Amino acid sequence: MNNLNRLKDIYPLESLSKPISANFTSTIILATIMIIITVVLVKLAIKKEKKIEEITLKDIDFSKDITKEKLYKFTKIAKKSVKTKKQKEQLEELLKSIEKFKYKKETPDIDKDTIENIKRYIKICS
Repeated sequence: MNNLNRLKDIYPLESLSKPISANFTSTIILATIMIIITVVLVKLAIKKEKKIEEITLKDIDFSKDITKEKLYKFTKIAKKSVKTKKQKEQLEELLKSIEKFKYKKETPDIDKDTIENIKRYIKICS
């Protein structure tokens, strides 16, 4: 008889399953939202990369004012447009000569030889 009194305070499993299913449902909903956000962000990043790839080396105007932004853009596009070993070697040499103009707060004016080298590289790659 004493054993039967102990069994009366055991609750059925049904009452425990309700909070578990609510937690499970909220976890699934949260995971779905996170997946959707990730997919959207990845699509935006891919779209931005495609937009950058559409700009070619010819589109960068080196005839007028040459700014750091143009040099950064040239570097990024030129690295992606390398096709042969010769172009890669030429680009590495060119990037070494450009480096002193890009990564400093105050930079000297770009010399004409460097500008001509950039224009020559653009003609070779086009």
